[in-house]
Amino acid sequence: MTFHFHHGLPLAKILEYPEEQLEGLPIEAVESFAGVENPFSLGKIAPGETVLDIGSGGGFDSIIAANMVGPTGRVIGVDMTDAMLGKSRNTAKTLV
Repeated sequence: MTFHFHHGLPLAKILEYPEEQLEGLPIEAVESFAGVENPFSLGKIAPGETVLDIGSGGGFDSIIAANMVGPTGRVIGVDMTDAMLGKSRNTAKTLV
């Protein structure tokens, strides 16, 4: 599929996501990534925190946030399309 905008791993690199955040991300989440900013550049997320990912899409940032909050934290993804919510749920199941 051809897009008229940056997406996926090339976009993550443009937005300066650190390599360690990108390692091991499921391809299903990476291929759908079409973000506009790197929210993790704004500050650290600590283990045990709760993160709300508005416009979560396929789960790219939600998965990175889940790695940061760890097993004692929580990540809630909100998106306006059932297709993206379904994709992120299916991707999350592969990580458990």
